[in-house]
Amino acid sequence: MRSACCPQFVGVLVHDHGSAYERYQCLHTFCNAHRLRELIAIAERFPSQPWATDMIMLLCQANAVVGEDQDQDLETLPASNGEHLRTRYDTILSKAKASNLLPVPAVPAPRGRVKQFPAYNLIRRLHERRNGGPALPH
Repeated sequence: MRSACCPQFVGVLVHDHGSAYERYQCLHTFCNAHRLRELIAIAERFPSQPWATDMIMLLCQANAVVGEDQDQDLETLPASNGEHLRTRYDTILSKAKASNLLPVPAVPAPRGRVKQFPAYNLIRRLHERRNGGPALPH
């Protein structure tokens, strides 16, 4: 897919979850180094969030699986590997969402959005952008 602002660009844009990148009409994927940094920060600051450690381990294992498949000159993950990783990802996120429900503010905010807990924001992004690209409009 070609980008509207850079018509010659036909690759995949790898980036953090910054919303500024969503304007580019190309294929997107998210940098796992950024995801890992956020997960590590949550795991260290909030020990009550064990899902963050589980997700760190899963992303590292997924990276190892991809590396092994590349060593075997496979161009794509075998379906069973991909499905197993996706199932574990979804299971971890389900547990994370269950323990981080959106808090209802006691007093309505005067204006703008209510600031959310960092773990909640990351869980939402990991869920909404599970397949790599920008969130789809609701």
